Amino acid sequence: MSVTTVGTDRYNPRVDPVSGSSGGGGTAVMFAVQNVAAIGALDTTPFQDGSVVGMRSVLDNWQLNRESVLAPDGITVVAALNLGGNWERQYTTNAEWKNRTVWYVDAVAGNDENDGATALTALRTIAEWRRRVGRDGAVVNSTVNIVSNISEDVVSTEGSHVANTVTPRVTFIGVRTTVYSGTVSAVTAYDPALPAGSGTMGNFSDAGIPVSFTASGLVDKMMVLTSGAHVGAVGFITKDLGAKTARFSPLWDNANDINCEPAVNDTYDVVTLTTVTGSFEKVGSAVVLVQDLRFTSSSPSADVMLCSGRTTLRYVECTGDIGLVVHQGAEAD
Repeated sequence: MSVTTVGTDRYNPRVDPVSGSSGGGGTAVMFAVQNVAAIGALDTTPFQDGSVVGMRSVLDNWQLNRESVLAPDGITVVAALNLGGNWERQYTTNAEWKNRTVWYVDAVAGNDENDGATALTALRTIAEWRRRVGRDGAVVNSTVNIVSNISEDVVSTEGSHVANTVTPRVTFIGVRTTVYSGTVSAVTAYDPALPAGSGTMGNFSDAGIPVSFTASGLVDKMMVLTSGAHVGAVGFITKDLGAKTARFSPLWDNANDINCEPAVNDTYDVVTLTTVTGSFEKVGSAVVLVQDLRFTSSSPSADVMLCSGRTTLRYVECTGDIGLVVHQGAEAD
């Protein structure tokens, strides 16, 4: 089979448009297919073992391995149509992915062959995001929006391995879903001198709440002030005290970098966060911000948050019988 070069086709920038050879060494790409379905439908009878084909959907190269016994998964391994073996993805990171500043992941409606650029074209998994940006991650600050509950580990890339370079930050951020909106009718301010078990330590009332905070399912959920001097401040409703009154944690006003409290007539929302059934781990020299995510695990012995230097946790919940491991240099808001 003759080799057809692909010039400046974005899926394989390593191919020399004149010679057809790969600038990084290895076998030149013969041609490109559109997606996984197309590569699986190729008649591979005339293909030599080691043949390489590009794929436009994921902007990656795939190599034919006649001896491969890997189980096809439809995104990194695809069964060859004829004469056995598999097409195996080569993880040739592409400049388009490395320079992307915004990503979306949706485990419900996403597809790992999407471009991941919008909520309507979201990837399905964090794992595919990692495959796209490669081991070192993006070369620009980027945000990964996790817009639905997911059941996989959230693992950062490793960051730059080049000495004296600035490692861009990656932000993993979930979605806040409002489950109740109310108005503060009374406040008992926090008093650090009071014992932790005091029933008057940081309480607020909402005369308009139906029945109780417990009956409305609002205990252990995040509250966000939507008006007043500290609009946007975030805390948690920690206990139902009865008589439409609840205890709240100190609220954090990120805009002013201070702890604060609600005031009478402040409005607020109670929100739930995108849930990650799995762990978070920051690896290598990556700079990471994790925000508005709820981590839980089906394994009681699992360490759900493995954080080290240059990691910031902001408005993150860890629930259940799980471990939180924070190494030196990590921060939490």
